[in-house]
Formats: sequence, structure tokens, C-alpha cells
Amino acid sequence: MGIAVVIAAGRCIIGPRFVNSHDESVYEFPGGKCEEGESHQQAALRECVEETGLVVKPLRLLQAKSHRYTVRTLQMEFWLCTPQEPVDAVFPLLTPPFFWSDLGELSRYRFFDANNELVKMLIAEPHADHFLI
Repeated sequence: MGIAVVIAAGRCIIGPRFVNSHDESVYEFPGGKCEEGESHQQAALRECVEETGLVVKPLRLLQAKSHRYTVRTLQMEFWLCTPQEPVDAVFPLLTPPFFWSDLGELSRYRFFDANNELVKMLIAEPHADHFLI
């Protein structure tokens, strides 16, 4: 799976799991499965556009891990991304249910276990513009 951790001006993109899912109250970053011949990075970028409507550029790999769920183990790469177009005082509108959240507010949301380590890191650095360097 390729996951886009999109950060701009102290905010990141998150969204709840789709309503028809059994995990509807769990939040996640945009991302999903790799298509045939696609890298994790390419999947993260594609999924971000498909799920949020926002074109992003990758900056660096934040974390690579495998996570065991009850029925399968997923190979995941979390890619730090930034919007293709500069963000100033106005953040680009996103396709619902995704939205911009202040990094310091991430503790209000319940994430999948595989995301918890990364979320804790983002919460610890709510003014994480240094992530973008």
C-alpha cells in the first residue's frame, strides 16, 4: 500500500473510512493498494488524487512497515507529500470525506493501529514544517 501523508502549513489531510465499511469511525491518510507494476510511491500519489482531488508531489519516505491485520499482512509505505501548487492562507478544497486537520488536533481522531506510530510523531511536532525539508 502507498499512503500519502500530505502536510502543508501545519495541517495534514485525513478522512474517515467510508460509511459502508465496518470501520467507519476510523480515520486514515489518503492511500491504497498498488496496481500492477506500480510502486508504493506511485500508488500514494494516484490514490491521493483519486480520493481527495488534490495533486501532490512526493518529498521523501517517512516510514515503511508491514502490519498484521486479522486476515492479512500489509506492506505499507507512508510518503511525505506536499501539494503540487503552493498553499498560502487558503487551503485547496478536498473531495469529501477528506479534510485538512491541524497536526496538533490529530489526537481527536482514532486511526488504524498501523498509523499510530506516525500519528504520534506528527502530534509531537504540531508545527512540523521541518518535515517538509
